[in-house]
Amino acid sequence: MKKAFKTAALYIGTAIGAGFSSGREIALFFGDASPLNVAISSIFMSLLCAIFLIAGKKGLMPKGKIVNLGIFFAASVSLCAMLAGGDYIMQSMTGIPLAFGLAMTILGGVVVVLGIEKIRLLNSVIVPLIV
Repeated sequence: MKKAFKTAALYIGTAIGAGFSSGREIALFFGDASPLNVAISSIFMSLLCAIFLIAGKKGLMPKGKIVNLGIFFAASVSLCAMLAGGDYIMQSMTGIPLAFGLAMTILGGVVVVLGIEKIRLLNSVIVPLIV
């Protein structure tokens, strides 16, 4: 149960951190759409998550240099977008200087270098506070 909670917190933390699940993005994306659209999208995203988690657990994900290069490229683009967006938000909303954003980026990098278990541990603490 504890491992399942950490995995769920990791997934939710990733979705929130990537800007996929914050309230503002949901409101902007769906606008005045029917709540049924939100429910269908939530179910679809949950099913997609389950497919990837099951495929990863069973070792069904494709391997190879091209796949790894694609994943690296997608992750790098996402990282750059999140860092730029985070810096803009920090400066425009709080007036916090760039140095603080840089320090947080370095701290995040240290957590990533420590491994997936430390990321799960950190998410299992932070995500319940966010949600």
